[in-house]
Amino acid sequence: MSLAAGGAITDGNAGVVNIIGGTVALNAVNGIGDGDALETTLTSLSATNTTSNGSEISETDDVALETVDNGARDVSLTAGGAITDGGDGSIDIVGGAVSLNAVNGIGDGNALETTLTSLSAENTTSNGIEISETDDVALETVDNVTGDVSLMAGGAITDGNAGGVNVVGGTVVLNAVNGIGDGDALETTLTSLSAENTTSNGIEI
Repeated sequence: MSLAAGGAITDGNAGVVNIIGGTVALNAVNGIGDGDALETTLTSLSATNTTSNGSEISETDDVALETVDNGARDVSLTAGGAITDGGDGSIDIVGGAVSLNAVNGIGDGNALETTLTSLSAENTTSNGIEISETDDVALETVDNVTGDVSLMAGGAITDGNAGGVNVVGGTVVLNAVNGIGDGDALETTLTSLSAENTTSNGIEI
């Protein structure tokens, strides 16, 4: 299924599921579910918004991401199951402030590839959170209760929430190139930590 709009794609039915399909592609100019998330029941999602406003999707169950691209603007994805990598090898999420919420894992077993500015991610019930960022990423709160968390960055992993806890999990793995919490320590609530930084700046936890 493919839906394209020269303006915005909006929710027009007050909470009822908006889109039911298998592989769904959404293309807009001025927002996709901005301010009132589109409710979906689908298998895989590709969504591109080119000019203004946010992209907000609320999936009833699992969703496999092909590419969700909102430039440097906000992205919000919620799933009643898992958020997974669609397996095509491309960047899964492009955005500014990105919020991910799931029940049964976020990138578990196959990390979501991202190009974003800041990340908030919450997974409530089972499986892990795995994110692989192309550059720097500022962490709001990444919360997997006592489950595993793996965060990789091609740049730095920084504190993005001014004193709040940045990472909640059991076994947590952090890998970066240009620092982990350098200059502003990451606040954590975890069981065990593995952290590697390869090129410049410090590690502060």
